[in-house]
Amino acid sequence: MKDELGLEYTSSHAESAVLFNQALTRYLASDATTMSQLEDVLFADPEMPMAMMFRAYLLKLAADPRFKVRIDQCLDTLVQRTDLNEREILHREALTLWRDNQLEEAAHAFDNIICQYPRDMLAIRVAHYLHFYGQGGNAMIGSLAEVVRSWQPDEPFYGYLKGMECFALEEL
Repeated sequence: MKDELGLEYTSSHAESAVLFNQALTRYLASDATTMSQLEDVLFADPEMPMAMMFRAYLLKLAADPRFKVRIDQCLDTLVQRTDLNEREILHREALTLWRDNQLEEAAHAFDNIICQYPRDMLAIRVAHYLHFYGQGGNAMIGSLAEVVRSWQPDEPFYGYLKGMECFALEEL
């Protein structure tokens, strides 16, 4: 199934991509209900790989070592999956690097995703986070430079993308 930006998702329910993007919107808006919205996605489609990875990303962002077990469980499930599309495989690889605290390698893995899939806002946002805490403004700008050209002002998430670009410029 594809979402409104043309990204493919492995899913068993037609509405999963819409629900996923609703959770993503909440994440981008720093909404405190992001995890509960994501849990609704996983309740409706418990096997959706991108939703599982999104949950693991949120747990990793919490920077609480107690969540490592849950992140490991997510990855264990995803490693056994043989039906992931190419983008989901790349996300799984990036998550593995990040889980293992290989931050620079993880940032490069997310950059690789967004080079191939410049409309993958989840990958864009996680790369932005990793660059901020890694190499700073120059890396943030470098990560966003080509991506911004792939978006139009009337598309979903465009405002968030421009906000990330402005923040990166401020960090220079």
